Amino acid sequence: MADNIDAYVRTILVRTYASNAGGRGAACACWTGSTSCAVANPDVETREEVRVALMRVAPGQRAVLVLRFLFDLPVAEVARALKCSEGTVKSQTSDGVSVSQAIRTSKRTRSLRVAAAGVLVLIVAGVLPLLIRPVATPPPATAVTFDPLVRNISVGSVPGLKPETYTTERTAQKIALVGTGGQSAYVTVPKAGTIKPLPGDAVPDVQGKRAMRNDMYLAFEWEPGVWATVEVRGFPDNEDRARELAESLRFDEQIKVKTTYTVQTSWELEGVRDTRGNVELVFTNGVRLGLQRGVPVTQGGSASEAELDALKTSVRLADPPVTDPFR
Repeated sequence: MADNIDAYVRTILVRTYASNAGGRGAACACWTGSTSCAVANPDVETREEVRVALMRVAPGQRAVLVLRFLFDLPVAEVARALKCSEGTVKSQTSDGVSVSQAIRTSKRTRSLRVAAAGVLVLIVAGVLPLLIRPVATPPPATAVTFDPLVRNISVGSVPGLKPETYTTERTAQKIALVGTGGQSAYVTVPKAGTIKPLPGDAVPDVQGKRAMRNDMYLAFEWEPGVWATVEVRGFPDNEDRARELAESLRFDEQIKVKTTYTVQTSWELEGVRDTRGNVELVFTNGVRLGLQRGVPVTQGGSASEAELDALKTSVRLADPPVTDPFR
């Protein structure tokens, strides 16, 4: 019975992940064993611990973690079942520390088998979506406009890539990532009505949201009518890494940008570029202001030399860094 339960739960998990159409009818349709689901002495505490931990991660990662840790499947088999790369499986499991600990530190190995049987009871009762559907998260930053001094998006760990530059603008937020071998990736999250994705083919959902793919990037509808884009270059598996990067995106960070200087000006701020802690202010007239070895420098824009000199003269170093660079 335990083997039948394991096979059944794995089948439902994979089918629901792939089609995002899980439910009681689908669950019962592929059950080929006994319909008796009675479990002696169910370990409710362990089951709840695992369930709560799983509810904290994205649906794609949830499927990886359940197959990898609860069912002890090897990385290659998980990748084959979910039709993704082994690198994606490894990354998703390395980021799921709290879940793997909840599973691995259980006091009784047998209790996890009983917990799995308990999950089956939930499936037949029509509660499988609690384990696989997208988790309700705090509302993301509004797509109407962004605050250039607040970073709303971040990325998780993706093998071979690390964030290089965060750009926060009124119309979009962006992340540029670099690889150790010259690879690169770009994430763009626009406000409503500013960027529409190019035509492409529908692909499996990203974070439970509609997604499409074209020759340039992977796009998904992070808010109704608002599409985030993810572009990866230089890897043999660009598409897999783009999906992995998209799944790792978070939209509710609310991190205030800190600068090591203040400035006095009437110019309106358009955006901020933060490259490994080197913060550059970008104004609506196109002028960019930053520090090089503690000395203010400006680039680009439509301003007179006198205006640029006045801007640089007004700069004051800030120690500790401040979240409001204007005085």
